[in-house]
Amino acid sequence: MSNLLASIDLGTAIKINDTQSVGEQYKDLGSLINLIVPNIFLLAGVIFLFLMIAGGLSIISSESTKSVEEGQKKITSALIGFVVMFSAYWIIQVVELLTGLKIL
Repeated sequence: MSNLLASIDLGTAIKINDTQSVGEQYKDLGSLINLIVPNIFLLAGVIFLFLMIAGGLSIISSESTKSVEEGQKKITSALIGFVVMFSAYWIIQVVELLTGLKIL
């Protein structure tokens, strides 16, 4: 019963290109996370920018109070998301400083 699943080494099974596998490119999970996290911050910044623009345009072009409220909600949501991402970045910086580990 214990031999039902095949054992696969994902480090060598998944290829990035013809010569290199994922396991050869990223030796541990930390190096993969170090690649992903800064890109997540970049994506969050772009989303923040678009939400601020959409909220501002919604307020400017509104003819009713409902549109103004929707625009304000978009801007409020964007600012809350920005504060959360900004806090996460600085928490990571403090953890790096206290532990001496390079996270980002």
